[in-house]
Amino acid sequence: IEGLKVNKADIKVTAHYNNNTTSNVEDFEVENKAIEVGENTITITALENTTTIKVNGIEKSLENITAEYTGSDVIEGLKVNKADIKVTAHYNNNTTSNVEDFEVEDKAIEVGENTITITALENTTTIKVNGIEKSLTEITAEYDNSTPVLATASLEDIKKNVTVTAHYNNNTTANVEDFELEGQLVAEQDNVITVKALDMTTTITVTVNKVVIDTNLVEFETSLVYNGEAQQVRLKEGTTLPEGLRITDFGKTRTNVGTAQGVVVTFEVTNPDVYTATALTRTLSLTITPAPLGITSEDFETEFTYNGEAQSIKLKDGVTLPEGVVITDFGGTRTNVG
Repeated sequence: IEGLKVNKADIKVTAHYNNNTTSNVEDFEVENKAIEVGENTITITALENTTTIKVNGIEKSLENITAEYTGSDVIEGLKVNKADIKVTAHYNNNTTSNVEDFEVEDKAIEVGENTITITALENTTTIKVNGIEKSLTEITAEYDNSTPVLATASLEDIKKNVTVTAHYNNNTTANVEDFELEGQLVAEQDNVITVKALDMTTTITVTVNKVVIDTNLVEFETSLVYNGEAQQVRLKEGTTLPEGLRITDFGKTRTNVGTAQGVVVTFEVTNPDVYTATALTRTLSLTITPAPLGITSEDFETEFTYNGEAQSIKLKDGVTLPEGVVITDFGGTRTNVG
């Protein structure tokens, strides 16, 4: 038919030798050429030689379509699976071709014989499908273990990783969305969980891991301003400890300005059945920085009226020095305007 290519299986290639013998050639190449209406010359290449064949191209003309149902009985209420239908186009040159693009009548199957209409290439045909009563034989369940289950998870949390399948008497299956889980998730062991659906039960095995708390991610304030009292490292403002972790000791203190090395913060896991920690201690350094003077240039009087005497800057009226601060020198003096 026009537009198609020659089927290699329909070509026989023979090798002729100088001793008047011949042999069949299996390994050969066929010219990659679409057939046109009328006589077509196709080149064949084998054994470093070429020859040609003549192929007649005819106009394609559809006579009818037929359909074959290759599936099994269908449960009542369901629809025919398109993948179980084979549609064939029959042409005027006694050739046929498989039809991939076709429509299946949108019809729910009933118990007994059902006639389903198939439409393709502007033609229709029918298939017969037997409908049977739905009868559940068993359910099975699978758990996807690719995502670790932590000890804080609930049965409801793991449902999204459970696939429940209903098996019916016609050897078909269906996914079950509505099911319940019963059992207990215990860390560091394989837990057998019961799956209930459609008045039947089955089991899955779920491995549960403890929740790992990375104590290195806990943020501390390790630089504090001198206040005259003994101070310790502390949690940064806005930082909260993860669930399952507490601090039992913030380590040694420091009062004076300077840095204390080897400050050991000690953690404790509050629920070891559920949580574990990467480390139960952190070694930090604690730095005490000097307290600010508490006085600025704005606290000084720097402009004066000429009085014929040497004058120097002074504290503004009402300003007192912070405790522990004295002024040892007010700097140079000036007498003249300027």
